[in-house]
Amino acid sequence: MSSAVDIKNGARNWVAQLDLELALREESTVVASARHVGPLRIQKAFPQPDGSCHVYLLHPPGGLVGGDQLSISIHAGNGSSALLTTPSAGKFYGCLEGLDQKQRIDISVAESARLEWLPQENIYFDGARSDLETNVNIESSGLFIGWEIHCLGRRAMGETFADGSMNQRLRVYREGKLLHRERLTVLPASLLATSKWGLGNNSVIGTLIASLPADLVAAKSRRIQEKLVELNALQPQQSWGFSLKDSMILGRYLGDSVETCRAGLTQMRLKLSSAEICGSASIPRIWNT
Repeated sequence: MSSAVDIKNGARNWVAQLDLELALREESTVVASARHVGPLRIQKAFPQPDGSCHVYLLHPPGGLVGGDQLSISIHAGNGSSALLTTPSAGKFYGCLEGLDQKQRIDISVAESARLEWLPQENIYFDGARSDLETNVNIESSGLFIGWEIHCLGRRAMGETFADGSMNQRLRVYREGKLLHRERLTVLPASLLATSKWGLGNNSVIGTLIASLPADLVAAKSRRIQEKLVELNALQPQQSWGFSLKDSMILGRYLGDSVETCRAGLTQMRLKLSSAEICGSASIPRIWNT
């Protein structure tokens, strides 16, 4: 395996990169190319009965320390269909100020392709200083589903997020036009129960985005609205919300349980699949281990 180590302030920091290309070959999606630098790679693609495949991304160090950089590029070729996930939570460890941890993900979805980007949660240790950026570019008939789950601190172990920062940026484009943009900056003060502009003492943030082709939204508009009503009825708590924004379905969670967040977002994905709106009913086996 090739590797890259960056020396900064006398520390050895991993710089890892993965460029992944998915292609449709004889009615089945395969990994056409997987180029990597540093400790970032994939297991083999696991074919599914519907012709799609599940791909697991592996980061052997298990987390990022100060100065580490991860760069992931994923291209889903014409007509391909894949679900990408990770075998375990991503971890951002405490680090010194000035040694930020950086993660950048670039995803492109070609015509008639479907890509699901469903990594397990990110856990931010006390003192983490993370910067995350995700850019998604979708062609007119492509379909993308993705989620991000952020867990600030390790409350089960008595550790809060009392020091550090988390900066997250997400942009979604269709045919080069910006459809959705969000930015989140979390500082320790954001978690205070008394903060009217912050997270109200909650430590888990979850977002699911389903970006659909315009003609699918037009054809399934009533079914989409029905499913969103069902989801909002199933998750009536103030910490949940599901909505339709133009051609994008959004699911939100703000609470204190990673398990509850993941289960709710999975339920949303399966509801949309059962209505033949988007997504797949298949569940990666690694989620059950």
